[in-house]
Parts: sequence; structure tokens; C-alpha cells
Amino acid sequence: MLPALLRYEILVNAHNNLSGGHLGVSKTYEKLHDRYYWKSMYKDVEHWVHSCQDCSMHKKPRNKYCAPLLPVPVSAAFERLAVDVLGPLPTTWSGNRYIVCFIEYLTKWPDIFAVPNIEAVTIV
Repeated sequence: MLPALLRYEILVNAHNNLSGGHLGVSKTYEKLHDRYYWKSMYKDVEHWVHSCQDCSMHKKPRNKYCAPLLPVPVSAAFERLAVDVLGPLPTTWSGNRYIVCFIEYLTKWPDIFAVPNIEAVTIV
């Protein structure tokens, strides 16, 4: 039975180290169970692999299916309007630091304005 103090080092060497290769749960467990044993070893290996930051950042997600995109129903012009703000940007000669973009949903017509700030009074 492996002491609890050594489990951290063993898991780092088996999974995170260069020779570990960031393998999945089953392969990391297979690598360890020939040499070591402790109670709840598989659960510890599973938790270690699933909480590895490098693996979660670099490996592809398993869920390949996304919800279908559905159109937003709009029946009349100016029924729905989208507003977006870009910035802060470098200040222009007229003192503007932001860009406000309005897009009308039905016609997709954009109106873009440069503004000095993004306070509600300025946007309105």
C-alpha cells in the first residue's frame, strides 16, 4: 500500500511528466497499477487526469454536436435592433475612443458611429 504523501509525486510522474505524455484515465491507470496500489487508486487517477489543466486546454472536446442555429423571427423593420461597442481604441483627433455599431435585424443595415465614451446618454 502506497503512503498518501507519495501519491502526488507518482501521479505527476505518470501523467504530467514528459515521459507521462498526458495519457487518458485508462492508460495512466494501466501504467500505474502494475507497480503501485492504494485504496481508491482508480478514482484518484480519474480525478487527476480530469483536473489536468494542460489536457483540458489542448485536447479536443468530446461533444462534437452543437445545437442547431435557429433564425430570429423578425416581421417588420426596426422591430429588433442589435447594438455593439468596440473599444477602448486610441483616441482620435476629435476625441473619440469607441465605436458603436447598430444593426437592424430585418434588413441587416449597419450604422456605425465613433463616440468619446460609452455612457448611456452618449449611446442613446
